[in-house]
Amino acid sequence: MKSYAGLIVAVVIGIFAASSASAQMGQGRLTGTVADAQGAVLPGVAVSVASPALIGAQTTISEANGRFLFPSLPSGTYKVTFELSGFQKVIRENIGVVTGQTITADVQLQLSGLSESVTVTGASPVVDVTTTKVGTDLKGEALTAVPNSTDAWGALSEAPGVRMQGFDVGGSHKSQQSGYEVFGIQNQSRIVTDGVDHTEGVGGTGYYEDYYANEEVSISALGSDVEMNSGGAAIVSTIKSGGNQFKGIENFTYESGSWVGDNNNADLRARGFTGNPNLLFYEGHADLGGPIKKDKVWFFAAANTFKIDKVVSGTPKEIATDLGLFHNYTGKGTYKPSAGDTIIGYVQRGHKEKPNRGLSALLAPESVRAQDSITYTYKGEWQKVISSRTFLDVNVGNYHSIWPMVVKVDPAVRPPTINRSTGFISGSGWNAFTSTRNNPQVKAQLTYYLPEKKGSHDFKFGFEERYDYYRIAINGTSGPLRYSVNSAGVTDRIRFADVGANSDLGAGWDASANVDQKYAAYAQDRWAPNNRLTITAGIRMDYQDAYYQEGHRKPLIHDRLADGTFVFPAESTIPRASLVKNTNFAPRVGFTYDLTGKGRTVLKAFYGRYYNNLADGFSSANPGGTNYAEYNFLDQNRNGRY
Repeated sequence: MKSYAGLIVAVVIGIFAASSASAQMGQGRLTGTVADAQGAVLPGVAVSVASPALIGAQTTISEANGRFLFPSLPSGTYKVTFELSGFQKVIRENIGVVTGQTITADVQLQLSGLSESVTVTGASPVVDVTTTKVGTDLKGEALTAVPNSTDAWGALSEAPGVRMQGFDVGGSHKSQQSGYEVFGIQNQSRIVTDGVDHTEGVGGTGYYEDYYANEEVSISALGSDVEMNSGGAAIVSTIKSGGNQFKGIENFTYESGSWVGDNNNADLRARGFTGNPNLLFYEGHADLGGPIKKDKVWFFAAANTFKIDKVVSGTPKEIATDLGLFHNYTGKGTYKPSAGDTIIGYVQRGHKEKPNRGLSALLAPESVRAQDSITYTYKGEWQKVISSRTFLDVNVGNYHSIWPMVVKVDPAVRPPTINRSTGFISGSGWNAFTSTRNNPQVKAQLTYYLPEKKGSHDFKFGFEERYDYYRIAINGTSGPLRYSVNSAGVTDRIRFADVGANSDLGAGWDASANVDQKYAAYAQDRWAPNNRLTITAGIRMDYQDAYYQEGHRKPLIHDRLADGTFVFPAESTIPRASLVKNTNFAPRVGFTYDLTGKGRTVLKAFYGRYYNNLADGFSSANPGGTNYAEYNFLDQNRNGRY
């Protein structure tokens, strides 16, 4: 049960111009200290931020120790203004704030003189010197100009600490998820889009989101604070929000098969290896965002279509290829009813088609199972600036998918068959299933900044609930059985599937769903005793109840065998049962130290404990899910059919 990251101590030197992601999974943060020309801190300075990414301006006041904090800012480029009576107004421009990072922007104010204000246009700080996370952040050109698979795995391949099991070249890996590990941890990750957790199972992503609709993608590989539940990677993306000006992008990417190099040789070709190069790759995207009412209501909308067609090694392309089609639609609205309140709504619909899923040299084209799946991700979010020290964020969302697999050949005409000596599969596709996922969730987080107690304290308190529902059942389109042929070509075994009678899943037949009910609460203090040292300490409590729901089975085949038993019971009810129910406490502690005091080089160390996210990892133990039985087949009438 315990996926214990053990002692994770990372000592990382961050060099100027190298970005390191922070420990939080939400929006960016901006902090700093205001001082006079002699270095004495200045309380009471009015600090305001403005950005095309922000509706209106946000304002705060520097505290008694001169520090200020904006706890939640959308990713973007900001202008920061500092004003105090008797001092020159200072404007710092081009301060880049990104998802999950805490950016420090210190400033010195000069006494009023001949000039009323000073504008600073130097380089933006890029090193996060206050948090322990190690990773990378992609936006702008880094997000859109790299010719990769334009998906989460393309972003993962660019992150330090992540080792991919397959490398994308010009989109070659798009349409199927690639395996990866993060500092040795496999099959544990958390994937969040605009605040909605759509982790599929324990380590996958629920859908292929529109990569070009992202404002930013942040990959965190190590040092996650209390917001991260399990070990592994945290992949956090932010959808564009629109702005006070109408803006949009149009992107079209095209790759012909004639552009793909071939390093195959005669020896490999003699053994039937053809490789699996792209025959065609294209992606089209268009989006538009802007104001419905300036400084009040914004919108963003995007549409994306993608096609990839690949050779399957061992299958002549004239017979069949691996074809993937994707269609994605995204919408987001932002409304600011008052100076302290922001309301955000977001929805994304994905459609994936794989008509030849599973095609291989050992799987005949007639035996593929076609995928035609739909996903929905949506949320409603309320952000509340309660005071200059207190910020509240409440996010309610859901991820939902429906994935039916269907066969191309009627199993009554060409039943599923496997040759055990060669491994070759023919006949109708076998094991066609229908899966449904539903993940309603809520997250509330309160941050409070306390500057007076022996340095500054940045408190974070949070609560999460997620209902991770996964239901999978053999849907009957493959038929209830598969024949197995020996080396002599004799059908001598049969594998039965517990399939409902009459139609898809069958009348009176109901597979039991797998559910992982999760609750979590966490608390953390990020204490900065001085301007160079930050100490982070927190604890996270996770409760998981992994259970399967009640199910009712009424299989198509429930024949009596020679020994008096049955292939499957004629009818049965599976009662609800919990497999794992426990509460875990996970401490996190770390420090960062700004070695130069200039925000360019940081030393980080971190210790953290994490626990496995069970998700659907127990589904094979569900007696009301997918069930099979295999028997020797005597075939007494010698017609090769049951």
